[in-house]
Amino acid sequence: MIFVALFAIVQFGRASHLMGGEITWECQPSGMFIVYMKLYQDCRGSQILGGNENIDVWNHPTLSQISMNFIAENDISPSCGAGGPNIVCSDEVPGAVKEFIYASDPIMISGIPPSQGRFFTWDVCCR
Repeated sequence: MIFVALFAIVQFGRASHLMGGEITWECQPSGMFIVYMKLYQDCRGSQILGGNENIDVWNHPTLSQISMNFIAENDISPSCGAGGPNIVCSDEVPGAVKEFIYASDPIMISGIPPSQGRFFTWDVCCR
C-alpha cells in the first residue's frame, strides 16, 4: 500500500535538468576583468535559474567568490528548418533548451597564479 502511494507521488514530480555551462572572462583596458557565465537548462524541468549567482574562486589568497549579475534568459532550442516542427521552451518538449547569461562587474584579480592554477566554479545545491 505504501509503495503504491509513493509511486503515485513520483509520477507527478518534475526534475530540473542543468545541461552544462561555461565560464569565461575578458580583460579590460584598465587591467580589470569581467567574468561571464552561461548556463543551459532543459526546458522540461522546473526553472531553477534566473537570479543573481556567485562563482567560487579557488587558489587565490584574498578572492573567494565573484558576484554574477543575471543578464538574460534566452530560448536557444534548435530550429528544425523548413518543414520541420519548431521546438520552443514553452512546449516543454525534448530538445528544448534555455540559456541563462550572467556577467560580473569589473573586478581586479591580482597576483600571479600559483603553479596549480586558479579555478572558477559554480554549482547548485542538492543536485
